[in-house]
Amino acid sequence: MKKQVFNLFAAALVMLLTLPASADAPKKAIGKDTMLTLWVDVEQISPELIKTAGTALAGLSNNPILNQQGGALPLGEMATAVEKMTSFRNGFVKAGGTGVLMTMEMPGEESWSPPISMLAKSKDKLDTKAMTDLIKSLGEDAKEAEQVDVQFMPLEGGWHDISIVSAEGDQVTLPLPKPDEAAFKAFDKQMKLVKKPMMSLAFRMQDSLREKIQVPAGQQQDPQAAMMMGMLRPLQKLDTVGVSVSMANEKDYVVDIHMAFLDANSANQFLNTYNAQMMFAPALLAGMLDGAPNAPSPKDLNAFFMKLQMKGNGDTLSLKLDQAFFDMAEKLGPLLAPQDGGGDVPF
Repeated sequence: MKKQVFNLFAAALVMLLTLPASADAPKKAIGKDTMLTLWVDVEQISPELIKTAGTALAGLSNNPILNQQGGALPLGEMATAVEKMTSFRNGFVKAGGTGVLMTMEMPGEESWSPPISMLAKSKDKLDTKAMTDLIKSLGEDAKEAEQVDVQFMPLEGGWHDISIVSAEGDQVTLPLPKPDEAAFKAFDKQMKLVKKPMMSLAFRMQDSLREKIQVPAGQQQDPQAAMMMGMLRPLQKLDTVGVSVSMANEKDYVVDIHMAFLDANSANQFLNTYNAQMMFAPALLAGMLDGAPNAPSPKDLNAFFMKLQMKGNGDTLSLKLDQAFFDMAEKLGPLLAPQDGGGDVPF
């Protein structure tokens, strides 16, 4: 059951990240070692949206690039995932739930699985009996599922900490960490930058990761290498990255990306180097694609990369990707794909 629960969480993450997420996370949920938070507004994710996302993902089975890499998604498995996600969504909302918050810490040195905590949010009373049965129903073995221990511990503001222990006695979700004010402020800032998204993911740079960012000493002779170093150096002062997905209307998505640095100088250094690369990229690609069949025009390439330019505001950078960008990406994608018998995409 433990493996099945983890597989379900992984499948849910993949599905939810492809959907077109803000919530005020309780301070008790954020500790010094919290590396990532994922908030999903379950109410906003309608069965129609799940079906649409499933159809889009199923379309990847015909993607030539993914087929070459063995990454195409089996249609049968996707249909089953859509059915399970729809059933879970409907049961969650019926039990009084409005959203789910997952927090993760860095995995141990000998583990690939990060420590995960999970909280459920409700407007009024949460039907914990129905929610418990819903979580237990995720397992394929009904007898084993009954042995899973699920507990809901109420917190302030309609939050409930979810404790799940597998039939084998393994802790699937871990107790909440010791609260840390600095970490909470960093995550809270990211989660409030967008008013009401359907999904919000925030990552905070841990010191152990920061120390692994190695910046070669001295000046780089190669202009491209120098530009990369210009982006790598300020990343040592990166604090958090947030990605939020919301709906501009009933059918159009908006993706907001924010990068918060420890100081404004590092943010500006990254901004200038990144935007310079977005300016050079169209000319570089146009040269590499010169003479290729159906190559995109320089005008289309310029318009696409202009959409990827970031804006700065002190120590925080932002990027908004609207439906016009996704329409461009859909148009340019096939033109940049490798031709039959050709090589790789020229990036």
